[in-house]
Amino acid sequence: MHSESITSVELGMFSPLCERYNLSLNLFYQWYDHIIEGYSQTFVYGPDELFPGFPGGLPKEIVGKFRNGGSAWGIGGEIGLDFKFSKAVSGFINYAYLRVTDKEDNPFTETVNEKGKAREQYPRHKLNGGVRIKFPFGLSLNAWGHWRSRTLRLVTGNNQEKVVGRVDDYLL
Repeated sequence: MHSESITSVELGMFSPLCERYNLSLNLFYQWYDHIIEGYSQTFVYGPDELFPGFPGGLPKEIVGKFRNGGSAWGIGGEIGLDFKFSKAVSGFINYAYLRVTDKEDNPFTETVNEKGKAREQYPRHKLNGGVRIKFPFGLSLNAWGHWRSRTLRLVTGNNQEKVVGRVDDYLL
């Protein structure tokens, strides 16, 4: 297996809007080579293997493995706002967009030609925000939140059937 590599070119801007607010904007383009993807193989008990009259089908062993799954390119950007409420209280909010598209067909999928299609296992949208309170005795308190959009993955079930698994939007 080859090491995964990512090359990124980024163009960014940082601008103080006023004494309390700073704006940042970043645009980027990325190349992904030898993308490492995880997959699993499920081995099941056959008929009569576990005990006489057993119909089979229960998982015996699930083996997780990794392999290189092709190459892709990504395009995206991020916009952020940093702010100061006072000397002791500051915060931030930022939004990021990323679209990763396959350069070629993944040799490990049977039913889909991925060339030119977006990889749905990467979240397209992310939103972050946080607040920091600095206390005069040297400690600080940080609170932040992170939201990301849904993702999809192709999952192989016990009977080797391919199904689409979905991770819905979530907030931490």
